[in-house]
Amino acid sequence: MASHHSSDMSDTSSSPNEVVSDTAPAPVESRAASRLSGSPVVESESKDREPAEKIIEQTSDHLHYTGIRYRVEYEYIDGELAHQMEGDEEWYLSLSHPRRLHALPPITVTTVYVLRTSKDRSKKLRESKAFYKGEGKIQSTKEGTKETGGKILSEDLATSQTSHTYLTIHSKMLLNVLRDIVSYYPGYTLLGDQFDVREPYQMLYHYREELKDYMSNHPQIHDEVYRVECNQHIATLLRFLDNRYGKAIQDERDRWARTIPVCTFRHLWLLLKPGEACYSDTRNGLNSYITQRVLGYGGIIGEAVDDYEIRIWNIDFDGSFVGGCSKSVWIEPYDGEKGITSLSYYPVQFFNEVQGNSETHKATTLRERLVARGRKFWGLAKERPCYREYIGKSTNYPFDKVRQRR
Repeated sequence: MASHHSSDMSDTSSSPNEVVSDTAPAPVESRAASRLSGSPVVESESKDREPAEKIIEQTSDHLHYTGIRYRVEYEYIDGELAHQMEGDEEWYLSLSHPRRLHALPPITVTTVYVLRTSKDRSKKLRESKAFYKGEGKIQSTKEGTKETGGKILSEDLATSQTSHTYLTIHSKMLLNVLRDIVSYYPGYTLLGDQFDVREPYQMLYHYREELKDYMSNHPQIHDEVYRVECNQHIATLLRFLDNRYGKAIQDERDRWARTIPVCTFRHLWLLLKPGEACYSDTRNGLNSYITQRVLGYGGIIGEAVDDYEIRIWNIDFDGSFVGGCSKSVWIEPYDGEKGITSLSYYPVQFFNEVQGNSETHKATTLRERLVARGRKFWGLAKERPCYREYIGKSTNYPFDKVRQRR
């Protein structure tokens, strides 16, 4: 999964003060302290796990636990960092273990602004003007706020434009959870010590339910102390996601559940989860593909609305080799709601077998027919030399009717 610096997030007003009950269970703190000091952990008798919803609610009510740090960065037009401000809030582990006060929180959320000037031009402007603040710092009365960077003119800041917002996961526990539940998501990697994902955080919303389920389905190897701390980190992430786009995402999922499922262009990316099978409407009827990647956000973060480019792949034969073959399909912007099966590309679970089957195919499903065709295709590709006859349309324009033997 890509860093914000690679090729591969309208308001970021989630408050850093929205957090959780100052009464974290004493047994948890004592077990955590015992674990950090190297003392043996004595497991209590097994009891019912708290549901994920209760853990998330407790995390949101705790007065001292946020787990999220907010940062603002200003960059010159050439990409060089000009100035940054960071709000450093207390988080749960630091309350019991002061030596970890300076540790990174589980999550940071950074908004990047681009100045309409270069570093050299900004320097010349500063030299020609008599006003600017501070000696390399802009003072702040807010406790726990620090700002670093060079001298920046007030008009530079006033004319800056929001570039993007990205979320960074530092928590090793959260990273391990994502590594466990995300099996396929091209364009991102979870191999590093942290994970950056740009707004609107597509991958995290695609795997929100899996994250929630993980809170009550930890591997047996995780002890109680690990489960509690890990669940707090997951709950922090889920609270952020719910506060950011949670209502809009749930409304979109409700549209899918109607008698005739519909979707909006703004949230079309949510429908197309990488790694899932979809049907594409081709000249020879519906064909199955795997979604590889969706490029475009549908205007959800205030960007210009443009076509979605959906990169897809399936298995093909070029006359010599059988293997994956990729291509792109585009979906143009549309207003309001649109029936999912009227799209040129949509997930297989929305295909209506009753409406989609003709009289000649009543006894079989589309999936069964495609599987049977795939087996025949594989047989033709691997059995060489062989004799076959084809009667039908050519594969190239103008798609004339042909009859060929080989």
